[in-house]
Amino acid sequence: MKKLLVILFSVVAALADNNIADEQYEVTAPIGRIRGSTLTSRLGKKIYSFRAVRYAEPPTGQRRFQVKL
Repeated sequence: MKKLLVILFSVVAALADNNIADEQYEVTAPIGRIRGSTLTSRLGKKIYSFRAVRYAEPPTGQRRFQVKL
């Protein structure tokens, strides 16, 4: 049982290591400043990640069935 836990922990630690941000970035957009980071994929490619960007009003009420812009 201990061996299984050690193997499981090792696999989780190895996978989690790939998702750690390499660098922090901040860009200025018309909606304001947005913070992001770079990640490295399993194939070694750089990925620019900007999370939780608010980009639209929810389609509720009067906006529910309007034509998209």
